[in-house]
Amino acid sequence: MRDQQTASQWWTGILLGLGAVLVTISMAWASGGEGGDAHGISPAKIQDFIWRTFNFVVFAAILIKLVAKPAKAFFSKRSTEIGESFEELEARKAAAKEELKA
Repeated sequence: MRDQQTASQWWTGILLGLGAVLVTISMAWASGGEGGDAHGISPAKIQDFIWRTFNFVVFAAILIKLVAKPAKAFFSKRSTEIGESFEELEARKAAAKEELKA
């Protein structure tokens, strides 16, 4: 179940990223015909933008794949340490209150 959820989240992220790219490209394409002398965005620039975006998406996916598990383990461990520290401080606080009453 968890693997399916993770895969679903991964695909959702990819689809949202591609959707953002398509929206950006369509906005750039639509704004191209305004100026009198301007010829808009050339197909070479659009192709360059698409390749740069594709490279970024691939790089981000690889980076997420490599960093996700260690980062999750680190933050889980850190959260546990903070919880234990908080419990220890609560115990010390209760002991100090008892000592103050006596």
